[in-house]
Formats: sequence, structure tokens, C-alpha cells
Amino acid sequence: MVASERKQRELEERELRIIDAARGMLAKEGYLGLNMDRVATQVEYSKGTIYNHFATKEDLLLAVVNDAKEKRVALFERAAAFNGTPRERMYAIGVADTIFSRLHDDSFEIEHLLRTHSVWEKTSAERQEALGCSDDRCLELCLGIVHDAVAGGDLVTTPERAQMYMHALHTMSLGTHELAQDEMMSSKYDLIEPYQALRNNLTIFLDAIHWKPLSNVWDYEQTYERIAKEVFPDEYPRVFE
Repeated sequence: MVASERKQRELEERELRIIDAARGMLAKEGYLGLNMDRVATQVEYSKGTIYNHFATKEDLLLAVVNDAKEKRVALFERAAAFNGTPRERMYAIGVADTIFSRLHDDSFEIEHLLRTHSVWEKTSAERQEALGCSDDRCLELCLGIVHDAVAGGDLVTTPERAQMYMHALHTMSLGTHELAQDEMMSSKYDLIEPYQALRNNLTIFLDAIHWKPLSNVWDYEQTYERIAKEVFPDEYPRVFE
């Protein structure tokens, strides 16, 4: 039993080494620069060993994204556990999403590429499912906060509308990440820093659906200060200061 556990741990550690090497290669040279032979050389494994873990280059690409998405889930879990009102916890989710996007700024672009049919069809069903599970977990955490807001009387809505709200917030987030990637667009139109805009828009949206406490009766700047200190003391300064 101990031997089998040790072997499994070694396999997982080897896989993480391969993923880390691929991530570095992607950051420097992009998708076209990702090469299984070069990955094998860098981690000092045979090419056959690499293919024992990843059947295709595209599957390795998906593994890189899944590894990042697991970190996103961990950030969201910390945000959802924030000791505040449900609305404050939703702000913490927004901060978590921003931290993830800035610390893993290449993940958004890579996932875009993954979603193209020619790439997606070459990835394994197991890793496709893992990606879906990560996204579902983040949605569950957000819906849990909405449920708490409804139960506490801070928000009046229906399950159907709650789903619509989450879709709107997700779309807002995706648009912000897209804009943050496009420095030319931001510069051309002299736009406010994208993630500051997301913060402002989140307040406008939550006020519009009457999620209490409203911003005219609650100091949400103090909320952000608490989130920085209590939830993300290490990550927040790296991203926002």
C-alpha cells in the first residue's frame, strides 16, 4: 500500500514538472513554440515518458490550463469563506478573479485557443471533464453566496434569476479580461484601468438588482481593505499595489 502510494505521488510530481516546463515554454514562445521534444529535454525525461502522461501536445496544453484553474478554484473558495455579508463575499469573489487573471494572465488566452474545435478534439475526455468541474465549482460557490443573500433577506430573487445574475457577472468578468489583454484598445480610448472598471461595474450591477446593503449605506472601500488583509494578504499587494 505504501509503495503504491509512493509511486502515485511520484507520477503526480513528474506530471507537475512536465506541466511547469510547458507553462514556461508557452509564456515565452506561445502555442506554436510548445514542442514535446523540447519539453522532454528540459525535464530530462524520455519523449515516451512524456507521451505516457499526455497523448498529444493539445492534451498537455489543457493540463496547463487545468492546473491554473485549480488555483482559481482555491482562490474562489477562500473568497467565499470571507467573514462578511453575502454581498461582501461576492466582492471577495471579484477580487479573487482579478488576482487569478493577473497572476495567470496567459491562461485566458490559452483557454481561448483550447476552445477551438481543431485543438479541443485532440484533448482527452478526462481533462475536458476536469476543466468543466473547475468551472462548475466556481459557479457553485457564487450561487451559494446568492443563496445566503436570499436566505438572509439581502436579495429578493428566484432561482432562474439567480442563474441570470451569475451569467451577467461571468460575462462582465470575461469582457474585463478581454479588455485587459488588449492594451491597444485601452490606450486608444483612454479607458479606466480594466479591473478598476470591473470593481465599479460590480457595484453598479449589485445596486441595480437591490442586493443589500446598497453602496450608499455601506463603506465598501473598507470591505476591500478587509479582503486584502484577511483573505489575500500575500497576493493582493502583488496585484494591486
